[in-house]
Amino acid sequence: MVLFTTEKLTQNREPLMSTNTISPKRPLLTDNAAAAAAVQHLLRTSVHQPLHRLRCECTHDAIVLRGCVTSYYIKQLAQEVARKVDDTLAIVNEIKVDTCS
Repeated sequence: MVLFTTEKLTQNREPLMSTNTISPKRPLLTDNAAAAAAVQHLLRTSVHQPLHRLRCECTHDAIVLRGCVTSYYIKQLAQEVARKVDDTLAIVNEIKVDTCS
């Protein structure tokens, strides 16, 4: 989250208020394999049981989600779980929505 405000200055004094701070929501993972492992862990430990069956792999520039779920909601939920880990990596959602028999 980045906040910008106008700094109020008085003569020969420090700013009265400055909120020009940058505070990332979470640390960024530079290693895609580590990011994929973190996503896999979050999927396996989720309270949503259908996420436990999904697979997560990494390529040189993206995280790939694979598997089969019974609803588009669960497919989107898996993608949002992956985004929580590192929102700078591309996420390729190859999860199929079917009866998964």
